[in-house]
Amino acid sequence: MRSFQTKRLLLSSIHPSDAIHLLPIWADRDVVQFMNIEPMHSIDEATKMITLLTELTHERKAARYTIFRKDMQVAIGSAGFNVIQDGEAEIGYEIGKTHWGLGFGTEVLHALEEMASLYFNLHYLYAFVDLKNERSIHLLTKLGYEKQSTEQNGLQKYTKKIEA
Repeated sequence: MRSFQTKRLLLSSIHPSDAIHLLPIWADRDVVQFMNIEPMHSIDEATKMITLLTELTHERKAARYTIFRKDMQVAIGSAGFNVIQDGEAEIGYEIGKTHWGLGFGTEVLHALEEMASLYFNLHYLYAFVDLKNERSIHLLTKLGYEKQSTEQNGLQKYTKKIEA
């Protein structure tokens, strides 16, 4: 699946040319504080990250998308499936700080759920969330993801069964 649209967003397969747009997001400490990366400082760092994500996509182990706002024609983050195996996938997402609180997270997760069912034949989605990441915990629980009993390295697992 190369691209997918929602009412306000276009999710397009991540491409090295997106590095210029994603670098400011991946450089923002507030955005990456709950991700497993350090803030980036160069286009080269962002391009290397995109290259890794693209390689995993080609190996069918992951699928990452750049998120564009249709009305502004600007990249606001990225999202996708970090690990795909055995009918389930770990989801990951980040949105630039200037776009927080506008419902884009909800829209992105609905899009990922639809893609998971229609194009990836996935039955479960899950996310590992830092216990201090209140925004993400709120988003996941609001959309029906259930907290699992296990906690690892300060991360809580949230899971949702995807209906076909």
